[in-house]
Amino acid sequence: MSPRNSVCTGQRTPTLPQELCEAVIDFAWEYSSTLKTCSLVSRAWLPTSRMHKFSFVRFGEHREIISFQAIVSSPMLNSNRIPHLVRDLCLGKEEEEEIVGSRPTVLDDAELLSLLEKFTSVQTLRLENVCWSLYTILPAASDAVTVIASQVACLHLHWANTDDSVDLIHILSSSPRRSSVYFTGYTPQDSKLPWDRLELRKPINPTISIGRMVAHWDSYIRFYSAMLKTYAFRWPFAATIERLTLTEDPLGYPLHDVERDFRDLEDELLYTESQISVLRSGSRSREDDKGFTATTLNIRSIEISAPTILQSRTVFSESLTQLLYCRTLLAPCIRFVLDGSKPANAVPRQCAGLDHVLAGLAAEDPEMEISFDVQCTPERLADWIAAISACFPTLIVCGTRVEMVCSTTRNCPKGDRRPVAEHRWS
Repeated sequence: MSPRNSVCTGQRTPTLPQELCEAVIDFAWEYSSTLKTCSLVSRAWLPTSRMHKFSFVRFGEHREIISFQAIVSSPMLNSNRIPHLVRDLCLGKEEEEEIVGSRPTVLDDAELLSLLEKFTSVQTLRLENVCWSLYTILPAASDAVTVIASQVACLHLHWANTDDSVDLIHILSSSPRRSSVYFTGYTPQDSKLPWDRLELRKPINPTISIGRMVAHWDSYIRFYSAMLKTYAFRWPFAATIERLTLTEDPLGYPLHDVERDFRDLEDELLYTESQISVLRSGSRSREDDKGFTATTLNIRSIEISAPTILQSRTVFSESLTQLLYCRTLLAPCIRFVLDGSKPANAVPRQCAGLDHVLAGLAAEDPEMEISFDVQCTPERLADWIAAISACFPTLIVCGTRVEMVCSTTRNCPKGDRRPVAEHRWS
């Protein structure tokens, strides 16, 4: 008679190789409930399950901090090592709400301070819906967050409200090199801080390099103003951005064609322009230039994700023209990404202002390269050549190196694209 099971025969129960088990867990990395179940299967499954489950952690409220503290202090196997597994740390609430300077935020929580120093492996730091204020935030918490910021490769700021724009320079300068910085929203308040307090926000590293900066147009204005204010304060600081990407909407969603009071927009842009002019004048009014290294901003290339600029007046298209006119966007290479638009919908009259501004920039720098890139098949290249020629006639005849590119993302690494058809006017 054959044995009924392996126990009777003394044979060991067949097991899967641990490498295969970990591959299964890796496949479920984004499913929290599945990872929780996997962590309970066996001690061998726990490390990989835990690594994925705690790769991203958000602290938006006090109860979330207390819950995390309970987990890392529990008697479970190596629970005290969990903070070292966190690669993506988010401080702030997920939902958007009005930020009030006097309202406590997670950065005011004393319990958070005891946790921050334990996160030693963070690669991405996010500040979302928090008030970064020297009046309300605990100084020790500000220092601890700055230490983490100095170690991360990616920094995300989403509606981070501060006392002064120099706070932005302070946290950006915490690391001499970053792969990416994202501004999905950034709104500084009018500062009343005395000079001795502002001195605490001087650039930490006098020279920084950013691989890619992604910003909404308004957030970029805040950054540009902060650079000018740093110059006015005579703080030597040099920032190099390999690629600046401007997006249409601060939340990352497409900006639909909606009616808006453009007079208010023009007033806002004129105010910003006057503010920049005042800072420029202030920075040049000093006579103590001896030994002073000027604040510099070097942008190698600009990518503008703007499918609406050819067909309608939007907040973005109007502000983009104004930013270029004020020379706050300068780079040897400017690329317009038109994904989502069609050549048949292009309106030459809509592009008149942008055409004039780009032609002026090209006249100042004959070596400037301007390209228009859209995902489409090579057969559509002729249609796009006709549309761009009609929308930007002044730019094309001025002799600048203008290019139309049809591209694809097929068989390309994530985030990349390759041309399938090209045309140069000069």
